Amino acid sequence: MVDKIEKLLRSLSANDRENIECMRQKLIKGDLENLDIKPLSKHPNLGRVRVGNFRFIFSGIKTGTIKLLQIRRRNEKTYKNL
Repeated sequence: MVDKIEKLLRSLSANDRENIECMRQKLIKGDLENLDIKPLSKHPNLGRVRVGNFRFIFSGIKTGTIKLLQIRRRNEKTYKNL
């Protein structure tokens, strides 16, 4: 089964794919400086990073051990079902 993040990346333009991949690598490395990180109010250990119309949802905001959970295009359903 194809990973949802990989499926999303294949459906995007080259420019969007490059921006998302760059942010993905920063999160994986734990390089959080100068990022627009916001904690999610209903989930204290989850955070989000904004990249254009996309939101990166990740865990480990308090512990410092970042695990990327989802990349979603921003809409009214982005933060539901977390």
